[in-house]
Amino acid sequence: MKTKHQKPTVNYGFGYFSMFIFALSVAIGLLSLFPTYITFNLQRHPVIPFLSFSPPAYPNLENVTKVLLDNHLKYINIGKSRGPETVAFNSKGDLYFSSESGEIRYLKAPIQFSNAPDSSIDNSLPFIHTGGRPLGIKFDKDDNLLIADPVKGLLKFERGTNTLTILTGSANGTKLLFIDDVKPGDDGIIYFSDSFGMAPFIDNTGQWNTEGPSFFVCATMQTKGKLLSYNPVTLETKVLVDGLTCGNGVTLDEKGESVFITETCKYRVIRYWIKGPKAGKSEVFAENLPGYPDGIEMAPNNRLYVTLFCQRTIFDHLQPYPLLKRLYLSIPYHYVPSHSLSSIAVLDANNGRILEILETRTNHMITLTSTTRKDNKLYMGKMFNNNSYFSILVFALSIIVCVLAWFPTYQLYGNQYWPDLEFQRFDYLPLTSLENVTKKLEKKIKYLDLGEIHGPESISFNRNGDLYFSTGSGEIRYMKAPFDFIDSISIGKPMNSYHYVHTGGRPLGIDFDRDDNLLIADSAKGLFRVDKDSGDMILLTATVNNTKLNFVNDVTSNFEDGLIYFSDSTKLAPFLDNSGDWNTKIPSLYTCATSAQFGKLLSYDPATKQTKILLEGISYANGVALDEKGESLYLVETCRYRVIKYWLKGPNTGKSHVIVDNLPGYPDGIDYSDGKLYISIFSKRTYYDYLYRYPLLRKLFHTIPNNGVPLGPPSIIIADSHTGEIMESLETTSNHFKTITCTYVHENKLYLGKK
Repeated sequence: MKTKHQKPTVNYGFGYFSMFIFALSVAIGLLSLFPTYITFNLQRHPVIPFLSFSPPAYPNLENVTKVLLDNHLKYINIGKSRGPETVAFNSKGDLYFSSESGEIRYLKAPIQFSNAPDSSIDNSLPFIHTGGRPLGIKFDKDDNLLIADPVKGLLKFERGTNTLTILTGSANGTKLLFIDDVKPGDDGIIYFSDSFGMAPFIDNTGQWNTEGPSFFVCATMQTKGKLLSYNPVTLETKVLVDGLTCGNGVTLDEKGESVFITETCKYRVIRYWIKGPKAGKSEVFAENLPGYPDGIEMAPNNRLYVTLFCQRTIFDHLQPYPLLKRLYLSIPYHYVPSHSLSSIAVLDANNGRILEILETRTNHMITLTSTTRKDNKLYMGKMFNNNSYFSILVFALSIIVCVLAWFPTYQLYGNQYWPDLEFQRFDYLPLTSLENVTKKLEKKIKYLDLGEIHGPESISFNRNGDLYFSTGSGEIRYMKAPFDFIDSISIGKPMNSYHYVHTGGRPLGIDFDRDDNLLIADSAKGLFRVDKDSGDMILLTATVNNTKLNFVNDVTSNFEDGLIYFSDSTKLAPFLDNSGDWNTKIPSLYTCATSAQFGKLLSYDPATKQTKILLEGISYANGVALDEKGESLYLVETCRYRVIKYWLKGPNTGKSHVIVDNLPGYPDGIDYSDGKLYISIFSKRTYYDYLYRYPLLRKLFHTIPNNGVPLGPPSIIIADSHTGEIMESLETTSNHFKTITCTYVHENKLYLGKK
């Protein structure tokens, strides 16, 4: 039925309380003009207590200290690559290194050295881009590259197939948030570290920031670091040692009987026994090191090379006093002070005794992170430059600043979290009344009770009719057909669902490809495929044109040619909030609040492994659907209340146009069935429409802490896929459906997912 054009009779729900809050926001904004990041950052980190720690007295190591003179050092020119954090050699002697950009690059043997660094020269070649921040890298006995990526998880690049597989991102059902280093054993077991309970974040440089969380952990002295093992045969991840204060570098002894792990914030090395009478036990192997230990490497003659990121500083004197540490770190942009000198501690691997301290005093070799010995040469990786004098100066100002303002410690990261986005004007269309096509769903709804599981955001069915769904915890679970529907969630017991995979991130859209492999759009990790036979979780892509995809949202595939289509919503990445889950809500709302246009529609070709941008400049690209002939794609543009049609075939190939416009709310998921589009309306439009034309008012509105974009009840819009005409509007006032994120038509039933 065609909708008649009528004078809008829309209730925006502009309550008295909302009016009061809005008025208050203007007052607060005029008084202080707090930066808008405050609105979205109060949820970022849990309120972590600052613990007292009494460091041992600084050791006197003058008798064993040697200075690496400039004529001892040679340089490998890698252009403008920042890093490398770690280096590794394959069986051919080629040198591979990780970098801040997410790339892993390599230099072919023989390695060329120079007497001085020159950033205009780049002898390195591209290898892979994880889309995250690779830290530790090592080659296994089959010359496959193992990658410890705190954003993506523990990865393996298979030499024979050129596939990047995520081995693990969780342990005992809990996400591993900061996988740092990796070391394979001769028996195939992989040992790795998870540094702490805080995740990296995308900062205002567009890179994944790892130093901020690292420094914060050493200030709070939280004990959530772990040493773990992964068995490639059983696919089992085990926690070997828990309760570490920043578990960092990992290596094995010469006989493979024990694992060494650096505990950075306590200036020591822990030894864990995997064989012999002490198997399963751990002990402090070396302590009271003169700096923050980072990487660790086993070398010939039973020597351990421990890389000291920087020397111990004034912060040693603050560690026993939690309140002073909290005051110190309340200064925006401020971290734990780090001395400019790096060094390498050479230990006896039998007893932990310090044999030598190798210091470097050149500005080119500060913040060392790793050492790798190869052909009687010691290769050193580094992180970035810093300035300790500025740190000491700012500390002197911290007491004054904090007494005056008592900034919360989240500002340690708040200033760096978001780019300074401009609030743009958006001239929305007045709402059109849909009264003539509106239907209530209450009496027709049946439920599949999932119990305490948060979600599902998205659902899909395999060939057997089993239902798969994504969850907020990072899990993909499934229910076996047939299903037991119930009339109310308040009765009966939850239906059995089963664990399938855990991405370690936040899976959103899911779909099955033509071979019945599950495709996963994970906003924190990228685009994955789970092999139905092996169970391997393969990272298909997390970048395009060497740029990270920060918010992969939905996915669909063409059964004829195998091409995969997916959306990347915004350049504002999810973050780990104080619930312990990846928060996708705040970046989404902030994108709509600013009317930013960072979204993309993309394709991925499994045959060529090529990722292409089909559309960009979208104001939050969301749900994706393919028509039955594979001729066109439908993309939801959430913050513009519309759906875009993109042509894949025919005379309009490569062109796009708006097919459904002026929707009554924020569209989320979309499904195609029998010539109809089923569009999930996450929330109805509210009084916030009035603010879109006034960027300054929106900026003021969002200075109120925890004040997001106001939301209304959800609905489902059914539209003609050819004309875009709205045929039906299905509404529900059920408390069980405060949001609707996806719809899926299966066997004459319409399945709804919610956040």
